Amino acid sequence: FGIVLKKQNIRDALIDLLLSEGIETRPFFYPLHMQPLLNDKFEYDNKLPITEYLGLNGLYLPLGQHIKPPVQKKIVSKLVSGVEDLSR
Repeated sequence: FGIVLKKQNIRDALIDLLLSEGIETRPFFYPLHMQPLLNDKFEYDNKLPITEYLGLNGLYLPLGQHIKPPVQKKIVSKLVSGVEDLSR
């Protein structure tokens, strides 16, 4: 399940914090226009601020039928407390 954080530049720390609690996540995609191979080949110099924001501040939470309500509550609780702690 994908989420985008309103607070910038805390995603990686939040991912580490959640992992320390046994919650595996992963970052959103890396914007194609920022990848060196494509940038070198196509000399793309335009900025795409929304794409860049999503790529830098988005993450995926665990999702699936195997994640039962007690685990869902743990994930949400740790996510909220982590965002609050990192936003201070």
